[in-house]
Amino acid sequence: MPAGHHVHRDSPEKEVSLESNKMNMYAVPNPGMPGCPPGLEYLTQVDQLLIKQKVELVEALVGFESNNKYEVRNAMGQNVFYAVEENDCLSRQCCGPLRPFNIHVLDNFGQEVISVTRPLKCMSCFFPCCLQELEVQAPPGNTVGICYTTVAPVLP
Repeated sequence: MPAGHHVHRDSPEKEVSLESNKMNMYAVPNPGMPGCPPGLEYLTQVDQLLIKQKVELVEALVGFESNNKYEVRNAMGQNVFYAVEENDCLSRQCCGPLRPFNIHVLDNFGQEVISVTRPLKCMSCFFPCCLQELEVQAPPGNTVGICYTTVAPVLP
């Protein structure tokens, strides 16, 4: 341990707090609120979240798309969640922004609190049954919403 750092062994909360401050993370309290999905209680206390994509050096230099990773921060810049995209290399390279994906949102303890799924769909107004959709589950396995694209008629 570096000089000047103190850890109180009799208080695990203090140890987590010191470690969280060192890594610029916020140790989210887990009081268990009725009607709020587990792990998302912190969202009831904030009015703003900042999402920052982590770009890998290889991806930036070569242009080879990799799974996206995001840091979700509070207004003070502390990490409160992480989001990790999951899909296959072929979909990323061939389908680009229309690719199917799963995004796993994790809390600072590595527990998945939100799952976002978008299946592969054709993006065309000629096939409205195949427009994009996105399913959100919180906690994973409990669907809280599905978003669909809509088609507006083209006016002359």
